[in-house]
Amino acid sequence: MRKIIRFLATNPVTWPLFKIMHRFTNRFVFERELIGIEQRQLKHQKQEEALKKKFENLYVQNGLFKGMEYPSFTAMGSSIYSKLVGSYESELFPIMERVLRTPYEIIIDVGCAEGYYAVGLALKMPSAKVYAYDINPMALQQCKKMAMINNVESRMVFEERCSPNTLQNFDFSKRSLIVCDCEGYELELFNEENLPNLKKCDILIELHDLYNEEISYRLHQLFSKTHHLEYIYSENTFKRFEKLDLLNAFSLSEIKNFFTERNGIMQWVFITPLA
Repeated sequence: MRKIIRFLATNPVTWPLFKIMHRFTNRFVFERELIGIEQRQLKHQKQEEALKKKFENLYVQNGLFKGMEYPSFTAMGSSIYSKLVGSYESELFPIMERVLRTPYEIIIDVGCAEGYYAVGLALKMPSAKVYAYDINPMALQQCKKMAMINNVESRMVFEERCSPNTLQNFDFSKRSLIVCDCEGYELELFNEENLPNLKKCDILIELHDLYNEEISYRLHQLFSKTHHLEYIYSENTFKRFEKLDLLNAFSLSEIKNFFTERNGIMQWVFITPLA
């Protein structure tokens, strides 16, 4: 055996042959992995096509905004299915039910995405004027389309950027609500300079401590002297489905399509004036 190994190790043909075999083996492994990826993609595509049939009319089926229509299978930064089924951020239902009972005349949605809240609130609150902000032009365009097909565009204003200065100079003399989901920008958006102008506003903020751990702490410090702060934590998809009695309506593989709603445990704060 030792002689055979020595012969192969010293033979000038061995190493070129070994390199060819090694290259062939690597190629074989790569092709096998590629086939596996393609098969998984095809399976996911078939599952998604089957799931789309359950929402083919593009109406929100449950929840606060039941009956709201989407212009297409498009959601910006979240799962379209969780919004169409009505399970999206169901942790906020108790807060949002209070919101819908409050006679707001002004609603500002910072980070409106395709308009789930901006258009939904405009639908449910026909006396309110809604200002929808998003720095993503595609999201803002989608929000406009959604407002049009739900016949609320006449009561909405669409703008790309809401700055700290925007809030400092906005006329909040009427009953006002601010909804904010701006991926960590909330730490810059709310500050000591615009706080006096917000003293009568109700504010719902999604806190993105996963981007900056200072956010919750600093916003609590900012608002705690003038407002009451109520914190809400996210739930997993199965709890949200159970709450809406939807667990039997979808298979496990279908429910997995709703998992893309969150990157992890999230937190919101609902801020209301102390006065």
